[in-house]
Amino acid sequence: MLKTAMLSWLISLLCAFFAILVGVPAHAEKVTLRFTPQNGLTFIENDTSNSTQTSTDEKKSLTQQVSTRRRITIHKTAAGYSIDFTTISMTTSRNGGKPHTASKADLQSATLTYMLDAKGKLIDVQGLDAAVAARMSKVPPAQQKEFPVARYKAYLQMQQLEEWQSEVGKFIGLTLTIGKTETKDEAATKDSPVSAHMTRQCTGYVMVNGRNCLRLLDIKRPNPRELATSLNDRFNSHNNQSGKVPPSQVLSASSLLTEERLIDPTTCLSLSLKTTQSDTVVAMKSKAGDAHPHKVTVTMNETETSTFEFTK
Repeated sequence: MLKTAMLSWLISLLCAFFAILVGVPAHAEKVTLRFTPQNGLTFIENDTSNSTQTSTDEKKSLTQQVSTRRRITIHKTAAGYSIDFTTISMTTSRNGGKPHTASKADLQSATLTYMLDAKGKLIDVQGLDAAVAARMSKVPPAQQKEFPVARYKAYLQMQQLEEWQSEVGKFIGLTLTIGKTETKDEAATKDSPVSAHMTRQCTGYVMVNGRNCLRLLDIKRPNPRELATSLNDRFNSHNNQSGKVPPSQVLSASSLLTEERLIDPTTCLSLSLKTTQSDTVVAMKSKAGDAHPHKVTVTMNETETSTFEFTK
């Protein structure tokens, strides 16, 4: 009996020892993320993005900064949830001038409402008419009849759907193992023609504003060859349609996306998020009237940080 007990104890000790060696707890905790926010949950989202683009074809780099402050309120409905987004303030700069953030500026004047089902799936976005009207006010009267109102509204709708899915939707129902690093290869699709290698690490709990959040690190590395081919197709398709930009040939491309977040497992909201993306493209470019293309290297770096302040 004593030998059996000693043997059982020794096996447990060895299991714990080897678990430490591979970096996974002997009894790793699994957590399934849910979207179950309390009715009336209200918070302020502070978001700041900084981007820099350099090119061997240009003498100076292009820098851009966008800072947004929004009030977000979640209500329970008969069908699920509604979420109101109201922009409090928005500041932009681009090398001291106006940045290329037209759609964000249009949305600043609108109060958007997301309509979700009981599981947190985004079904509809209301309030986009105000954003379309804001864009129309900037279009010269003589060109307003030609402005594609329906297409622009559909573009804004798709933009909101993709944003919700990338920031919240993709985490709903996800089961994470604390202390475990997971890797997977994401296959190319018709909508996303570039495959990617993904790494995700969940390191444990961190207290944020009285909420027990999980620390997540996601790293995405797109396939360089497929990325170069995709960019080549897109650039030349645009050039052929416009007829204004000389054709280019992408020789190589690389990209690295890193997301560090503190996510609330009861709402799938990231109470703290830092996103960093670095892209490099090498291409042969022809200038108008020049029969000899030259090599150009373009590097883009972007960092975005987001935090929440709970008011209710």
